[in-house]
Amino acid sequence: MPDVLFKAALSYSRLRKIDDAVKAYSEFISKFPEHKMTPSAYLAIGRHFYQDKMDKKTAAAYYQKATELSNEEIAAEAQFALGEIALSEGKTDDAKIEFMKAYYLYPKIEKWGPLAQLKTAEIYEKERKSSAAIAIYQKIMEKAKNKEAVQASGEKIKELKETAAQ
Repeated sequence: MPDVLFKAALSYSRLRKIDDAVKAYSEFISKFPEHKMTPSAYLAIGRHFYQDKMDKKTAAAYYQKATELSNEEIAAEAQFALGEIALSEGKTDDAKIEFMKAYYLYPKIEKWGPLAQLKTAEIYEKERKSSAAIAIYQKIMEKAKNKEAVQASGEKIKELKETAAQ
């Protein structure tokens, strides 16, 4: 039964029947709160509210719930999404905190940590805090296994140093 309900919700999502998807995911969560797919249901609802319904407050509540459950992969993605929401609202200090939580709280999740660090460094760049941005880019180059993040960091360091030299 849980798999059928979750797959129904997933199907509604794919068909872009957002209200039906949210309803099915919500029903799944209420009926199977301890199921291994429950964190994914919270994440999916958060995405729907953020991307489809443009309701950042509700999306943030679902993302926050996803960070509190035991699936670290989902929690890291949800934590990153909380950073995206804060950034989209112009709350750069909050965004930096949320992004760095994705990095520090979920160090084993290789996708979201470096992406969160990149976002944080980009915020510092926009704030004209080059030394802070460079420090984060250097940390990415030293520790990240994500080749794109390492390459992007190297390019950013070069750009920032060239700009500073002018």
